[in-house]
Amino acid sequence: MPRYGSYPDQTFPPGTATILIKNGSATEEVKLSDLGVMYAKIIKSVDETVNNNTLQDDDELTIPLAANKRYYYQCTVFFKSDSTPEFKYTFGTPSGTTNRKMDGDWNGAAFEAATGTISTISVPDVNGTAEVVLMLAGYILTAGNAGTFVLQWAQSVTDAADCIVKAGSTLIVYEG
Repeated sequence: MPRYGSYPDQTFPPGTATILIKNGSATEEVKLSDLGVMYAKIIKSVDETVNNNTLQDDDELTIPLAANKRYYYQCTVFFKSDSTPEFKYTFGTPSGTTNRKMDGDWNGAAFEAATGTISTISVPDVNGTAEVVLMLAGYILTAGNAGTFVLQWAQSVTDAADCIVKAGSTLIVYEG
């Protein structure tokens, strides 16, 4: 289960993230939640395996979003997949959501910077002998609909080999 708990009314837990506010020569540390800013960090607790090319919601990297808000996100995905099935992903979002994002591959190179709706991206040339890290960041603008923001993933090509998103993968979301 996600570590932020269950919030059926689309509200969020108080975050523990802080910022430093400088006032002249004095510096004050303030919790984001004290400023009315939502902050959530979800850490995947167990490995999850898929053996097909149908995008599915991650069991843990998911969070509810309110309508008519801007949210910034950072997602770090540790995964392992053989070179035949490879790996593809997208994010599920509330209806009408737009986004701006930048994705970086395991070599630190950007392979997509996009604005508009969130598309499905395949990660090419995956080496099945090593764990791969994928860094995703951006912001989304929810329209008039509340809903769920969730990492969706699968194999790019159906194969008997396992495609695994590893424990320790994270999703950080904060309202901006």
